[in-house]
Amino acid sequence: MKKRFYIITALIMAAAVFSGCRAELSIRHKHPGEAAEQESAEELLAWGDKYMDGDDVEQDTVKALEYYNRAAAAGSADAPAVLGNFFEYGTGGSASDFKLARLYYRNAAERGNEYVEESLKRVEWKEKILEESPQISASVLNDRGDSQYSVQHNYGLALAYYELAAGQGAGRGAYSAGYMYDEGKGVHKDYRKAGQFYKKAMEAGNIEAMGKLADLYYYGRGITQNIDRAVELFTEGADNGDWYAQIRLGEIYEKGENGVKRNNKKALKYYRAALKNGAISAARGISRIADAYRYGEDAEQDMEKAFSLYKEAAESRDPYAALCAGEIYQTGSEELGLAPDYRMAAQYYGIAASANPERGPEAVIQAQYRLGYYYENGVGVEQDLSKAKENYRKAADEGYEPAQEALERLKSEG
Repeated sequence: MKKRFYIITALIMAAAVFSGCRAELSIRHKHPGEAAEQESAEELLAWGDKYMDGDDVEQDTVKALEYYNRAAAAGSADAPAVLGNFFEYGTGGSASDFKLARLYYRNAAERGNEYVEESLKRVEWKEKILEESPQISASVLNDRGDSQYSVQHNYGLALAYYELAAGQGAGRGAYSAGYMYDEGKGVHKDYRKAGQFYKKAMEAGNIEAMGKLADLYYYGRGITQNIDRAVELFTEGADNGDWYAQIRLGEIYEKGENGVKRNNKKALKYYRAALKNGAISAARGISRIADAYRYGEDAEQDMEKAFSLYKEAAESRDPYAALCAGEIYQTGSEELGLAPDYRMAAQYYGIAASANPERGPEAVIQAQYRLGYYYENGVGVEQDLSKAKENYRKAADEGYEPAQEALERLKSEG
């Protein structure tokens, strides 16, 4: 390990991370004053080392930084790594600046320095901790974090900091600690402790904790079951803009369970609010309510409402809703006074076929097959065998036999 990194380590009491990144350099000039403007990046870096170490010159971290910056500007991949180390730990009396450190580390990585990967992940982790728990100082993170830090998500250390932040009144820190106990991230699940931290988070004004605490009351996890209190907390969180609480309320009113009366109007209200908050999974709730109206299940049959809701959910690229809207356009509907419209059917099948499969794999596969058929036969779209094969192949790759058969048929037909 190079001498410069031993000096930095001694100053910041942390492990150096650049072991073996380059060989020792020889210094062409005997005295700093003799340095030429045309010096190479490696030579500039070596001068930075000399000033950092106090090697034949008076130790001067300011001049060291100057040379490291010049080396970086000259294209060195090592100099940005050293500068990242300076700003991560506040070497030379300066304050830590994790954002600036991250930028330098990333620059070094982009230049091919393979030794900064761990440093980059570490400083990103520190940034996240400070963002979520500003009561924790950078010096605390530097003093206590590095010796225990693991690139593989050190949940135990994160939990310790979240608990520390919670004790200092940080709502986000308390929420994060509660979430880790709730989900068993790095610790055994402990719903009682999760509830305690969620309550602390709420007291500190954290909105997200309301929905999570409401879940504990709703299912009686680590706390006495209390449906009324759960709905009260879900409602408070939802009305304050928490998407999770909005989705949960939508589900509760959609299903009408645990003594809560089914109410599609309220369910739709909260699903729509969640969608506006960017929670696209709420679109699936809207399409389920559309099903209820279409088939008269737990609701009075109403094809007009069903069709409208399918199209609404399809706007958020819910594949099932888009598939159903496409089906209705394809077959037409006497109740709606709607004649078959293959062009619109193709449009909605296209939405479903291109949706994220994780949101509804069966619907995506069905849409891909139907869209393949449309392109093969020129139904609602211009005939295009290339696009037909493309869509058939996507469905076939997922094991859908009709699509596999269609591909074989097209192949045999030449």
